[in-house]
Amino acid sequence: MGMSRLLLVVGCLLALSACTSEGDNSGSPSASPPTLTESLPSNGGWADMPAGGPATVPYVHGHRYVTPDDGEEALPSRARGVSGVLAFSDGLLVSDAAYFEGTNGVALVRRGQRVESWPSSGRCSSGVPVASADGRFVAWVTVRCPESEDRSAGAVHRAATDGTHEVTQPIGPGLAQVVGFLGQELVYNLGFQDGAWITDFRDAPSRIPGVDRVASLSERTGLLIGQRGDRARVVVDADGSVRWRVTAGSLVAFSPDGSKVLAVTGKRLSLLRSSDGSTATGFDLPPGVGPWTAVWETNRTLLALMERAGRVAIVRVDLDGHLERVTPAVPVGDGQAPFVLLNPPPTGVRVTVPSHCGVLSVTVDGRLWLAEPPLGGHNPPPGWDENRTSGLWVVTSPGRAEFRGDQGQRASFRQAPEGAKDPNAGCE
Repeated sequence: MGMSRLLLVVGCLLALSACTSEGDNSGSPSASPPTLTESLPSNGGWADMPAGGPATVPYVHGHRYVTPDDGEEALPSRARGVSGVLAFSDGLLVSDAAYFEGTNGVALVRRGQRVESWPSSGRCSSGVPVASADGRFVAWVTVRCPESEDRSAGAVHRAATDGTHEVTQPIGPGLAQVVGFLGQELVYNLGFQDGAWITDFRDAPSRIPGVDRVASLSERTGLLIGQRGDRARVVVDADGSVRWRVTAGSLVAFSPDGSKVLAVTGKRLSLLRSSDGSTATGFDLPPGVGPWTAVWETNRTLLALMERAGRVAIVRVDLDGHLERVTPAVPVGDGQAPFVLLNPPPTGVRVTVPSHCGVLSVTVDGRLWLAEPPLGGHNPPPGWDENRTSGLWVVTSPGRAEFRGDQGQRASFRQAPEGAKDPNAGCE
């Protein structure tokens, strides 16, 4: 997400009632959230909105990080807001929304508390952290704090998702925002229009020619959305070669598989083919849905925030423009919207899960994970392979992950405690 779009979204979310035509946390933190099927007031304006299934990507509700497996992780006080969250180092890497002269804060959070011993703790940041598509790496920025005695040099940071193997690329005293990964290389923007750069954290960074910034990229295709001035209207290769451009609206983000680009023109959303910019589909959003809040959920659905009669919900938008509600519609309250939609999480690592004796456990990157709950009763569950089932492995929150099989299989896992025995041991 480009910095200009992020500032617009956060600004709209913090004052939603004044910004619903374009574009985050409320309620008592201890209050239980209402259920999706809860009846709404007759004058609430939501009677015609069908309820759909829960979101399949994480989001923030109040001061809770909500994951697709119905898990929740506490976040620090909502006073500073939230702009980004990623699973990292047995906790969550959280960027706040308390912007000052282009900077904000970043923290490592475990069990709802900031980890003060984390090396980047207390530093200023800019933008939101990003993860590689396979979930193996995370990147963030530390910058010099404005109007302070801070004289530190800024840096772009990359680390393994477990917090190890951190490396940095110095960037000087100015602002920067990470955009995304191309393999193990990282694309980042300097300042607001000081160029988009690529670093491998070994050699000197190289500038991407022809663009002032990169708004979004697809690790799958290697394509980038380039911005010139305040317009993000061109798709380029990493060497700056132009693939195609649009003459109106703004290009926002690639779909998870990189095949489409979300574009916004006023209240209209368009899905363009990333290969040539041709229109796959497009539709106008109804009143109350903020087009600039839209994020990809899957390759065929988007999530967005919708406000009606003082209540806000996350809605799912199919590619034919059909809308359904995926969260309760809750009061805005004290001028703040209760939900934050996040940049899409990693799409996952390719793994095969043992399924001959049921879905009991899997070892990923040397770590044992236990199915919760186990599936199959010591036999392959219906629809699973007789021996091993292939699919994507996505870490959804600290110590929790989801397996998404190639044929639609689903299983939830938690990381096994140290010394735990593998229930698949001895399976014949």
